[in-house]
Amino acid sequence: HAVRQGFLRAAGMRLGRRVTILRGTTLVRPERISIGNHSAVGFQCFLGGEGGIEIGDNVNISSFSVLLGGAHDVNSPSFESVCRPMVIEDYVWVATRAIIMSGLRIGRGAVVAAGAVVTRDVRPYHVVAGVPARQIGERNPEACKYELDYQPWLF
Repeated sequence: HAVRQGFLRAAGMRLGRRVTILRGTTLVRPERISIGNHSAVGFQCFLGGEGGIEIGDNVNISSFSVLLGGAHDVNSPSFESVCRPMVIEDYVWVATRAIIMSGLRIGRGAVVAAGAVVTRDVRPYHVVAGVPARQIGERNPEACKYELDYQPWLF
């Protein structure tokens, strides 16, 4: 785990203190991705950094989730790439198999439910679910005081 993080830092990825990135995660353009302190990325996630991804502190991105860094202009005769930056603020929980499209902001303390497809910004402390994702609840801001500290021994 420490060796893998050393390679990512050498490739230009900005990693905060006590960050965990588990096995099988694919990172596209890691030099355009930053992850804050005490955040965790689960097994076999996809982080497309083409447009840039900024992940805050104490963020949990659960296994098999996808953060898309780009798309294509469907009206472009050359199928032109469109890459926009993504921001995931502090204390966000992206649950298993969620997909977040490029260019979006996921507000502080928000929760993206398992399997959701996020196509527009998510306001702070909102809980969203579905395809496309829609608000289904709100999170208590007082719940966002924890410090994630998952540090795998080997993996």
